[in-house]
Amino acid sequence: MSVALQHACCTTAEYLDMEAESSVKHEYLAGEVYAMPGASERHNRIALNVAYRFRTAARGGPCGVYISDMKLRIQTQSSFYYPDVMLTCQADDDPPLYKTAPCIVVEVLSPSTAAIDRREKWPGVCRTLVVDSENLPQRGHFLPDSLPHGCSMGQEAGEKWAAAAGLQPTIPKTDRLLAYRNIASLTAYLLIDAEQRRVEFFQRDEAGAWRQGVLEAEEILQLNCGALTIPLSLDDLYEDVRFAG
Repeated sequence: MSVALQHACCTTAEYLDMEAESSVKHEYLAGEVYAMPGASERHNRIALNVAYRFRTAARGGPCGVYISDMKLRIQTQSSFYYPDVMLTCQADDDPPLYKTAPCIVVEVLSPSTAAIDRREKWPGVCRTLVVDSENLPQRGHFLPDSLPHGCSMGQEAGEKWAAAAGLQPTIPKTDRLLAYRNIASLTAYLLIDAEQRRVEFFQRDEAGAWRQGVLEAEEILQLNCGALTIPLSLDDLYEDVRFAG
């Protein structure tokens, strides 16, 4: 997931051309591009565990499983993301460089990106830029866990930090441009913590309402995508993942 703003960029077509030639992946938000950080071993193991479960369920059928090199385009908001894992089942969702209609999106959270994944892609708690005004002029430094998940320092501190760094703020402060819940095909969105065994999920019910929960130790989460039903547990998601201590 993205952390630091690189520069004001281009049209979506120019972004796609640029990304095809770039050695670094970037996410695109309404004309601006954000460089993506690398991922830890735990992050990779968790993403592969998810992709394995999805691929096992989807084998031989019309659904496709995509990992972090496939972009997700949110057309109504002029943006492109690189989710850690996506599952799509719509036959007409066939652009080769991105997908537009996933039914399940999964993000693996790192300490520096957890606020973005909760706040920007699933708005609802806090909506301002997270910065460290005590350590100017460093780039996108996310605050420690003492803040509520998804919350930030506020607009004034963000503007001070950005001005000192000579940058625009990395995330629009009051208007979240990206919201996965605006994707009509989406039935589930998972946030998997890479620092502890904790999974937060959002699921759309048959009436179209969203419910939010945290996957418990002995719970089986049933995910649905087209004709597929995929059961997931914490043991499935954290298989062979080792934590310090």
